[in-house]
Amino acid sequence: MTTLTFHELTDLADPQSADSALIPTIHELVVQQNLRSMGHTDLVTPLETRRQAMLGSEYTTRLSFVAERGGEVVGMLHMSLPQKDNRSLVYVDTVAVDDDVEILDALFTLADEVARKNGRSILSTWEPHRGEPEAGDPNALEAPTGVGRIDASEPLPALYLKHGWKLEQTERYSVLPLPAPSDLLARLHAKALAKAGAEYEIVHWQDHTPEEFLEGHASLQRAMSTDVPHGDLEIEETAYDADRILYFEKRIAEEDRGYVLFAARHIPTGDLAGFTRIEYAKAYQEPCFQEETLVKKEHRGHALGMLVKTAAIAELAVVRPGVKRLHTWNAGENSYMLDINVALGFEKHGIESAWQKKLS
Repeated sequence: MTTLTFHELTDLADPQSADSALIPTIHELVVQQNLRSMGHTDLVTPLETRRQAMLGSEYTTRLSFVAERGGEVVGMLHMSLPQKDNRSLVYVDTVAVDDDVEILDALFTLADEVARKNGRSILSTWEPHRGEPEAGDPNALEAPTGVGRIDASEPLPALYLKHGWKLEQTERYSVLPLPAPSDLLARLHAKALAKAGAEYEIVHWQDHTPEEFLEGHASLQRAMSTDVPHGDLEIEETAYDADRILYFEKRIAEEDRGYVLFAARHIPTGDLAGFTRIEYAKAYQEPCFQEETLVKKEHRGHALGMLVKTAAIAELAVVRPGVKRLHTWNAGENSYMLDINVALGFEKHGIESAWQKKLS
């Protein structure tokens, strides 16, 4: 069999370069992988968005490699290296034609080498699974959190285990068909509003954070990195400040994406107590993504999660009238948020497994 060779893509900033010319091929590999694993392409980043997202920044160094065989691109390794926090971590993404185990095996080995070369000691990734084995299945591998299982006999989990990766956590992957029933949203919102009481109000914006809320938005993002269940994943607080929020919004615009954010403001202190953010690729009409929902620890118990989620979903009918599906993920052990999602009508469509590897 023809030997695999690897090529690092170092000239992606120039859209006319030979490296940039490989991005459509990489994109098609990802499309086919999603069709095999999930049965749809809702989760695939649009081509032009991918082109922008592969570029690095002061916050994240991005490294991309293609695997070639006989002059044909047959695989890709993408690595994201945080620069302002989590300096021991590197996030890894791999794809191979037809999920070829030999190609993936070589990409996993390359990932270790690149991580060491760049002074990183912890590799981290997420993998989707359409199904979940039953408890007692001899091939079931349970997450250390005690919630969620994957089939360890499948080629990809088996490959992670072979390379010394450890399953740390699973998240439930759910989809809400849209438009959501307006009477259900109104009833759940009214109930949450009554429980929140007069000390909280809803504020919201689209794509750009008002200056008065920049610091509050940053504090919510910092809390998101530490206050939600992460199992035993080694993750430090993300160094968010107002400048990073502005940069995040600049990149969203460059990648032709948008978002709506609803937050609960604690009136006596002015603190943004909780939020939810829904993102969408402007090139896609039907899917959107509830990326983050959080209520700060000191403000829990006031139904703020349901309050902001119902408000945000209702707003989608205005800003994205063609949307049909809202995708979200939440840790299986996060029963409070899971209960909210179930009440809203989210349907389970699979799980995602979180893996980490610590280099010796």
